[in-house]
Amino acid sequence: MRYITPFLLSLLFISSTTALFAGKGAVLPKLKEGKWTGTLLLDTNAVMYFKFDIALKEDGSYRLTVMNAEEKIELTDVVMKNDSLHARFPFFNSTFVWKVSKKGLIGYWQNFQKGENYRIPCSITYGDFYHPLHFLSTFYPPSNIAGKWAATFDPGTNDAYPAVGVFTQDGQWLSGTFLTETGDYRFLEGIVLADSVVLSCLDGTHAWMFTGRIKGDTLLGHFYSGKHWKGEWMAVRNENASLPDPDTLTKIEIHEPFRFTLNNVPAEAPYGEFNFPSEEYTNKVTIIQIMGSWCPNCLDETRYFLSLYEKYHAQGLEIIAVAYETGKDPVQHMERIKQLQKRLNIPYQIVIGGTSSKALASEQFKMLTDIISFPTAIFIGRDGQVKKVHTGFSGPGTGSYYTEYTEETERFIQELLQEK
Repeated sequence: MRYITPFLLSLLFISSTTALFAGKGAVLPKLKEGKWTGTLLLDTNAVMYFKFDIALKEDGSYRLTVMNAEEKIELTDVVMKNDSLHARFPFFNSTFVWKVSKKGLIGYWQNFQKGENYRIPCSITYGDFYHPLHFLSTFYPPSNIAGKWAATFDPGTNDAYPAVGVFTQDGQWLSGTFLTETGDYRFLEGIVLADSVVLSCLDGTHAWMFTGRIKGDTLLGHFYSGKHWKGEWMAVRNENASLPDPDTLTKIEIHEPFRFTLNNVPAEAPYGEFNFPSEEYTNKVTIIQIMGSWCPNCLDETRYFLSLYEKYHAQGLEIIAVAYETGKDPVQHMERIKQLQKRLNIPYQIVIGGTSSKALASEQFKMLTDIISFPTAIFIGRDGQVKKVHTGFSGPGTGSYYTEYTEETERFIQELLQEK
């Protein structure tokens, strides 16, 4: 049978974690510099692999980096607490906790956004093999799935939604992403063995893994999101696969000057009321970004908007981010946004919308039809009228889609700035 079962992967995970426990209680040794391989045990029969890098910095501390295809995420606050090594993701509320031995690291990844007890077993072992079965490509030549695929997640259910898979392949190695109406699954990376496909991404908020089996021009598989979600997906090869225009999903309901009142995020407490429009934004082109600090697609969009702001602010471009945060504590909401503001050095205004609810965002912006995605970008002209609403964001992991969107958006901004 050519299909590589997840059960074999789980056996490899269990054997590696058993070996790493041998160093329990030992003092932190000098870690080997170079490429490592990480594993997350999402389910009894589902092991997710990711690339990891360890480098020694000039000050004697370690630089730990999670890699998803072209994306590199340097962990922060790398410290020993008691007998465990702790390392946090820089933008999202999650952390690694490991015991350290000469053979590697063993412990868990804790995602506080899913709850205080949301932990997934994790091991890190030295070696740039990424996936332990890659050597089998000698005996089981990989199928070619490069190109575009029309995909459906949760097919045959009331929750079914469309997607477009875009993949590039170099021998057995695979990278790409899935685009949906509300965003993309970011930088996926994996392997093709015979008629089996595995893709994954660990970005600090999500641990995503896609497994699939190739049957002619059809892919059938499972989608794992951490340890809390498992669904099905299917895709058919189609170079013309597409999704609805993201500029048409949320429409202008009321044609009048765009206005709202929310709480701002000042440099120092206490925070106060923020009103739009105001004198500061008169005769300006303004982007209203509906977002959240917990959202990787929002992070990608924020980085892009920072480049727009730097380039066009002097010509009259303003940006206002409206943040919707997880949980119900407004103090925590404020702190998370301030952390994001500081880490990215965001110069433009951020206000607090409330909890991370699309229904709440829709209620606060009644001049639009339903807001269905974080992020959503609202483009307002110098006359105060909404010119366009863009749902979701095709980030840099989408390749040409990202390039096309950024080029189109820049042209649109230039046109709006020229209007008087």
